[in-house]
Amino acid sequence: MPDTGSYLLLGLAVTTVILGFYTLSLWLRQRNLDRDLELIRKLAEDDQ
Repeated sequence: MPDTGSYLLLGLAVTTVILGFYTLSLWLRQRNLDRDLELIRKLAEDDQ
């Protein structure tokens, strides 16, 4: 049976990197949404 341990580790590393980028993307999107919401609230206050 061939030794495929290195492929397993490579697959785990690639999966970890992809999940890391996905988590970073979600965090950045949430941060931008929070900023946009704060700006909308500020503009709504200024209109009143």
